[in-house]
Amino acid sequence: MNQISPKPRQIIAKRAPTVWASGARGGRGRRPALILLAACVALLAAVPSASAVGSGSITGKVTEVKGSKTTAIAGAEVAVFTASGGFVTFANANGSGEYTASALAVGSYKVEFLAPEGSSLVGQYYKGKATLSDANPVSILTAGEKVSAINAELHEGAGISGTVTNAGHQGLENITVMAYPVGGGAEPPAAFAPTGNKGEYVITGLPSGSYEVEFAPAVGSGLDFAPQFWQASSSFSTAAIVSVTAGATTTAIDATLQPGGEIGGTVLDAVTHAPLANVLVSAEDVGEELFSTFAVTNAHGEYEITGLAGGSYRIGFFPENEGGIEYAPQYYNGASSPGPANLIEVRPESTLSGIGASLARAPLVQIAITLPPASSASGAPVSHAPPVPPAPAIALSTSELLVSGNSARVGIACASVPCSGAIEVSERVVVKQREGKRTISRRQTVVLARGSYVLAAGHSGTFKITLTATGRSRLARAPHHRLSATLAASVAGGDSAKRAVAMSEP
Repeated sequence: MNQISPKPRQIIAKRAPTVWASGARGGRGRRPALILLAACVALLAAVPSASAVGSGSITGKVTEVKGSKTTAIAGAEVAVFTASGGFVTFANANGSGEYTASALAVGSYKVEFLAPEGSSLVGQYYKGKATLSDANPVSILTAGEKVSAINAELHEGAGISGTVTNAGHQGLENITVMAYPVGGGAEPPAAFAPTGNKGEYVITGLPSGSYEVEFAPAVGSGLDFAPQFWQASSSFSTAAIVSVTAGATTTAIDATLQPGGEIGGTVLDAVTHAPLANVLVSAEDVGEELFSTFAVTNAHGEYEITGLAGGSYRIGFFPENEGGIEYAPQYYNGASSPGPANLIEVRPESTLSGIGASLARAPLVQIAITLPPASSASGAPVSHAPPVPPAPAIALSTSELLVSGNSARVGIACASVPCSGAIEVSERVVVKQREGKRTISRRQTVVLARGSYVLAAGHSGTFKITLTATGRSRLARAPHHRLSATLAASVAGGDSAKRAVAMSEP
């Protein structure tokens, strides 16, 4: 194991997620660049909603420190969160490294600073802190207050590189290599990178320290290889440790992957026996030893999960609940909760078929609330309630988002009263996350672009949205550079607007 100075590379590392399906945060990863292992049509949890829109702002400058020199980081990403980790707003630094996060209400915030996608610099929270919990709060005490000099100096990180092959010593493409901090508890990976066409990878932007490195096929890649840790270890507890130092890359962290097992079956409606599409089928390793993964049923209700390590798995079926019909989740074989579910024994290089389910429609729940009649000062009932002022209402007039450079334009119309709020473009994807000692695949929503708007009553306009690092990465890797996404705009004091859009670039 050697250490070399960083050099130009073709495989661009991506930071890991800090957004969890439950909404909690942890780790030292890069929030805008989730581990995009495969796009799919499934969703378990939404990203935190923006807080109330205000007129305050946070400004500052993001720079890079190399030796005795300090230079501005153009395009640095600055994310503002509530103290508990809820996303509030997002800003990009200009060519001088300066940023402004605006439309902030009175409150306490945490600020995260990240270098542009592909950079080897380590992200941080204000002031120089590694985690959200340790970050210094930034407070806006009065409406319209402008808090300045919230700056950050980013430093060069460490790297890990190597090659992933099969038993025949052929390089494997589309293997995701993830670096977990040793003793990180339930933290997600600190960073990750995909392998290239010769099986090579480089992870960058790691803080100095010790890591456990996992190798696993990207979800949706179709590669049937069992995941493992360096060196050929099957668990976190036995994984070899990789030590890294800022400014250098630890090399020869290689892996040879072995074929895995497969599980397949069909998911049907319990009454009509019609096939159900877009049902997420998860295979959860019930032991500490390895990992969990999943697949999504096709139009015929069929699924196939590949690349499973040997062991006992709990199979869960989680419907998308779209199209006006809701189905209750289920575990194999017909269990309504994980405890009584039948476990499936999987062996490497073996295939188990017929692991299906018949899902029942979820019962409708109706809640009725009866309020006592209002009365006047004399005690007589009031026959008419006072008029309710109109709520702000918006409409989205954009179905095609054409990206130019790093941004696109969104058309919004405002009715009745003035409107203001946040704009987000998101996509449903599959991500891998760590839970305890295991890596879990989950459905998640990732944000591709963000912006904000302010409109007078009865007016309309077009507003700029800026791509996140995730958005740039997803669009660059999408076939024909086109993505199917969801455009959503919130409005303070009213109902949000949402519609399906196509995001593309020339």
